[in-house]
Amino acid sequence: MKRFRMILDVVMTLLFIILMGYYATENEVHEILGTITFILFIIHHVLNIK
Repeated sequence: MKRFRMILDVVMTLLFIILMGYYATENEVHEILGTITFILFIIHHVLNIK
């Protein structure tokens, strides 16, 4: 489970970096990646509830 959390964090970090370069992606790609990041953010919080 700890390995999955680490992979999730790395993927979220990479997606945030890609999303910051809005000019480098098309609008549709930006919106899809933003939606995926939002879903991963929710999963991240559910996994880290203590």
